[in-house]
Amino acid sequence: MLLRTAYGFNTLGMPALGMEGNVGNIDARMLQQFIMENITPKKCLIVASGVQNHSEYLDLVRERLGELLPVPEHNYQRTASEYIGGEMRSWTETPVTSITLAFESCPW
Repeated sequence: MLLRTAYGFNTLGMPALGMEGNVGNIDARMLQQFIMENITPKKCLIVASGVQNHSEYLDLVRERLGELLPVPEHNYQRTASEYIGGEMRSWTETPVTSITLAFESCPW
């Protein structure tokens, strides 16, 4: 709620797992399009530790993942987050009070 208040429903204010109301809008075609645009060879990293037989490991990866064909990479530009500030209050029946103050600062 803190990030949503500070940045609105944009960039950092968006829920990490998406919005529950959008689940009904997702279909097989949309998922396939997302995979084709985002799961590309340049964006994949497959790592293993303690592998005894490297060629056997490569064969297993190829069997499970198949060959990722090279596709044109999109020049994706991230939108800069813009601090808008604001106030959010939540009323409850409990006697416990919680206050959070946040201020815009330099980027980490």
